[in-house]
Amino acid sequence: NRDAFYFGYNDSMMFRKSLDYVEAMDMNLPRFELYITLSAHEDMEANNDYQKNKKQRYERKIMQMINSMPADKQKVKKENLLKLASLNYADDCLRDFFARYSHLPSFQHTIFVITGDHASGRELKNDLSYHHVPVVIWSPLLQRKETFHAVVSHNDVTPSLVELLKNKYGLQSGHTIHWIED
Repeated sequence: NRDAFYFGYNDSMMFRKSLDYVEAMDMNLPRFELYITLSAHEDMEANNDYQKNKKQRYERKIMQMINSMPADKQKVKKENLLKLASLNYADDCLRDFFARYSHLPSFQHTIFVITGDHASGRELKNDLSYHHVPVVIWSPLLQRKETFHAVVSHNDVTPSLVELLKNKYGLQSGHTIHWIED
C-alpha cells in the first residue's frame, strides 16, 4: 500500500480506514477506540513517489513558515525540518479526522483523549523534558476549558476518566480492572 511504512500506516490512511469502519457500526453502542498515530513519531518517511510528493509539500510549507521567523530562530528550526514537517502532517490528519468525525451521531457524546508516548526529542531543555508530553481531553460535552499544570503519568488517564464517569454519570464498569484502586 502506498501509505505503509516500516512502523505501520501513515495517519491519513489509518484515520480514513478507521472512520470507514466506525461509520458502518451501530452508533448507539458505547465503545472505546484507540488510535496510535505514527507520522509524528519519526521524520517523514518517503518510500515511493506518492509519499515523496507529500513529503516535499510539507517541507515547502514548513520552510515558508521558518523563513517568516526572526533569523535567530531559523537555524534550529531548519535543523529539524523533517520532524516539523511530520508534526504538521499529523496536525492536518487530526484536523481531517475531527472534521469527518463531527458528522457522526456519536460525536456529541464522545470523549477524545489525545497524547503522545514521549516528546519529539528535538530542542529539549534537559533530560526530563523528554518525558513532558501534553494530554488533551476534549469533548463537545465540555462546558469550559481548563488547564492543569501537574505531573501525571499516562497510567493516570484511564482510571481518572472511569472514576469520573462512574461517580458523575453512573458508568457501569466490570469488576476486574487492570489498575490499583485506593
